[in-house]
Amino acid sequence: MSENSFNFNKFISDSKETLINPKGYFEKMPLAGGFGEPIIKALLYGLVAAIINLIWGFVFVGSLTGGMLGGLAGIGGFFVTIIGAIIGLFIGALIVLIISLICNGSSDFEPSLRVAASLMVLFPIMSLLKGFNFINYYLGSIISFAVNIYMLYLLYLAVIGVLKGKDGTAKILSYVFAGIFFIVLIGGFFTHRAVNRLAMFGNEYKESLSKIQGELEKASTEFAQDEATEGEKQVADDEEDMFSDADAKRPDEFPEKAIVEVKSYFSTGPNMITDEKITKLINALDASAEYKDNPEKFSEILKVNGYDDVTEFTQDVIAVVSGVMAVGSLSGLEKIINAPKEEKESAKMFTMDQAFKSTAIQSIQAAKLTEQDLRVIYDNWDDVKEIQKKGTKSE
Repeated sequence: MSENSFNFNKFISDSKETLINPKGYFEKMPLAGGFGEPIIKALLYGLVAAIINLIWGFVFVGSLTGGMLGGLAGIGGFFVTIIGAIIGLFIGALIVLIISLICNGSSDFEPSLRVAASLMVLFPIMSLLKGFNFINYYLGSIISFAVNIYMLYLLYLAVIGVLKGKDGTAKILSYVFAGIFFIVLIGGFFTHRAVNRLAMFGNEYKESLSKIQGELEKASTEFAQDEATEGEKQVADDEEDMFSDADAKRPDEFPEKAIVEVKSYFSTGPNMITDEKITKLINALDASAEYKDNPEKFSEILKVNGYDDVTEFTQDVIAVVSGVMAVGSLSGLEKIINAPKEEKESAKMFTMDQAFKSTAIQSIQAAKLTEQDLRVIYDNWDDVKEIQKKGTKSE
């Protein structure tokens, strides 16, 4: 066959021979004739494979997404498959050449290219059998493994028949590659099984979580209908005062017992709140109140009051507001700690106990507060409440 002609009938005949009578085909396969024939063969095999992939894209992916996504995936895969066939031809030829050299066979590139092009007869077959992967992963994997083993058999026949490599070495390489394919197959099985189990666990977890949330909501609704004790009402009132009323009075005592509950969450770094910083914040807030809608003037006023930029000012406001929240929460927790045993053990009190503690911890960690910071907040309660009121309004 010349470089400038391609016999399509011979292409069909060679494809059949490669699949049905590979030993006879590789014994008589021509070793020369130019690169044109193997490139066209690879292109045709790629085209057939691309058409099959396009069909699978519509049939399987399209059936799950209404057809549009399947069509787009198939069309994209169509061109990728054709381009991949040409690239794969030359990569495959290099691999065949290396195997030939290992087996002391031909060192010419063109025979290896022709062998690689002939082996690509399995390319459209692989695409056709890919449909089994959509039906059953394990069945599809086993079929794919079988096709790969047959490809190794064809490669073995080509190495000893066309490239004149040593039979013993070619067999050993075939066994090695077959072992690798088998390991990949088994590994794929275990991975697929693990993924399925993880997915099942995820579904069970979601169902359990949903059930628990439903039970909690139900219990909460039922409990809300019950009459609260006087102690619970008092704690609830305290909670509302601490978090809703900007003019809330300072707690009667610093929450020493509650502090112990959150001791491990305090920052070990420098104090974030000092008497001087509170005074500085109050002056900055008062001076900049009318300029909060004018960023440039606002920033200028802050600098006059000792702040390098808005970020530093904002950090101080956050620290003070977080400190107020922490002291308020711990004071609520302190009341529960000091409450009578029968009230303390009630479901309502337990829920509020956890809520107060959680709020305090979050506030402490958010601003990296120390225990001393909270004591400064308590000692300057009226001033920090004013900062809380003005600071939150200016944000």
